[in-house]
Amino acid sequence: MDQNVLCGWLPRCKWRFDVAWTAASALPGTSETADRGVSLFRLYLLRANYLIWAVAGLFMALPALIAPDPIARGMIESMFGGLWVMGIFGLRYPLQMLPIFLFEFVWKTVWLLAFGLPQWLAGMRSPRLSEDLLAIGNGPILFGLIIPWDYVWRHYIKKPAERWRCCSARASSTGLCISDAPAPSRKEQTFLKVRNGLPIQLVVATHASKRSAGVS
Repeated sequence: MDQNVLCGWLPRCKWRFDVAWTAASALPGTSETADRGVSLFRLYLLRANYLIWAVAGLFMALPALIAPDPIARGMIESMFGGLWVMGIFGLRYPLQMLPIFLFEFVWKTVWLLAFGLPQWLAGMRSPRLSEDLLAIGNGPILFGLIIPWDYVWRHYIKKPAERWRCCSARASSTGLCISDAPAPSRKEQTFLKVRNGLPIQLVVATHASKRSAGVS
């Protein structure tokens, strides 16, 4: 949507939108920025596991979805079908689909600590428990080695949370939620260049002078 339509009635918001728009045009691609800090080997390691999901789903999930049992509950089959689809998306976007691996790591770790190991240590070594330990118990180790934890730390713990409210009451009443443009970090300022070659600080000053002069 045109930024003039969104912020035409909010001079302050429009000015900050212009600055953010100019800065975004000078930044590298979103995927390139997100990939920074994650090695190519790690990306291919993630893709290899997504590929296993995608191929396994052809034999484990797809047949049950094509010809479902009319009296089956279907929860496990549907979950496998969802993981199969997510695996296909993960081949193209391994980092954006990383929460799927985090979910697998968390629930398998919870099962291992709350159910698997206590039952095994208590002597309940049934064939079913042995199968579950083999199928689920190795999940924390496998996903713990695959997941790029430095990326998780930067993007899910250290990174500021997304906005909780709109920048103005009027924007909230109209259903248009526009947040103030965040200031670039010191590292980002080293490569933030606009199309005409001027630093971003000069662009901010230009917009500020236009704003003070009454130019929209």
